[in-house]
Amino acid sequence: MAEAVILKSLTLKNPFIASSGTCGYADVDFIPLDKFGAVVTKTITIKPRAGNKPPRLVETPAGLLNSIGLQNMGLKAFKTFLAKFEKPTTLIVSVGGESPEEFATILRELSTYDLIDAFELNLSCPNVKTGGEVVGKDYAAVSNILEASLNSSKKPLLVKLSPFTEQLEEVLDHWESKVEAFVLFNTFPAMDIDTQSGKPILGAISGGLSGPAIYPIVLNSVYKYSKAHTLVASGGIVSANIAKKFLLAGAKALEVGTGNLWNPLFIETLIKEV
Repeated sequence: MAEAVILKSLTLKNPFIASSGTCGYADVDFIPLDKFGAVVTKTITIKPRAGNKPPRLVETPAGLLNSIGLQNMGLKAFKTFLAKFEKPTTLIVSVGGESPEEFATILRELSTYDLIDAFELNLSCPNVKTGGEVVGKDYAAVSNILEASLNSSKKPLLVKLSPFTEQLEEVLDHWESKVEAFVLFNTFPAMDIDTQSGKPILGAISGGLSGPAIYPIVLNSVYKYSKAHTLVASGGIVSANIAKKFLLAGAKALEVGTGNLWNPLFIETLIKEV
């Protein structure tokens, strides 16, 4: 039976977190979100985003490709949404931006809401101002965003990194004492092709791979860095057995994404068997 966990200042009733992109704004009704230790909203940006053109989801033999494009209602509408929202469990708001200033603005405006327990900084989203590179691609980029964010909010900050963050060890070492936890990782860049048409299946051509195909890669990093850092594992947790492996590797908590989409009642299995 899953027990409560403490990251640093944030206490969760169990180690399972519904990851961003799988539960709307923490308001979907087909997943029992109240049973999770926490739930992460869709990534919120300053302006609304329509997202990428469809198709946006493609199943693979061992995972799921997605190319949502950070579709969301934007900061102003999200604040209106929060005014009437009743959270199902610990609420973590995912924040995205194209500059440190954008992250800081969102955090300042949302930090006044008591129902928000923490923020997750999405540092693996593309930055259109730099030709589509990940905003948190290296130590300097991550540090600039974290410095601005920490000056803008006193709420706990989780930092979700790209698997291709350069100088990863330096990032973890320098910022460990200043943030709540690091989330390793977001999806891996991937694509698929329709053999009938000869064209890419995703509307945006490339997307992100999640699901069991990536769990051994993520597990390797979690095991490597967990002794010195507070980590939340994210990647391929689609069974109780895989969840156990991440906890044995040293993860303090687990973000569940594709597992929720494949089985909306997956959380019940995790609570019983992990």
